[in-house]
Amino acid sequence: MKYLKKLIESRPMLEMEPDNSIIAGQNPTGAGHIQAIKGKSFAFIYVPTGNVPSIRLGKITGSKIKAWWYNPRNGESSLIGIFNNSGEKTFVVPGMSKEMEWLISGRGCDWVLVLDDTLKGFGQPGK
Repeated sequence: MKYLKKLIESRPMLEMEPDNSIIAGQNPTGAGHIQAIKGKSFAFIYVPTGNVPSIRLGKITGSKIKAWWYNPRNGESSLIGIFNNSGEKTFVVPGMSKEMEWLISGRGCDWVLVLDDTLKGFGQPGK
């Protein structure tokens, strides 16, 4: 929980609102249900069991977005890349750990996809 708190505090908290319309396609039910919150210039998409999320871009400001994977188990983040902020994009979750890169789905394989407007200059998620 302390890592998720740090993540939330790393972006403007007062702007956050739930918005699952950012999730494209079929959103699993039950334990695999993906949840999203966003502000004007950022979004957090929680992927609880390593499902591969397809995301509707263009839901936050900016013509380009910076995408990160944030690990809620240890607070580390890794840059995925910079993308056009339009259309749909599928993001493949990383493995559970460096030692277990092959394990990408199931219990304990939760990740947070962080999308930022590149012009806002947000730092690394959770820092």
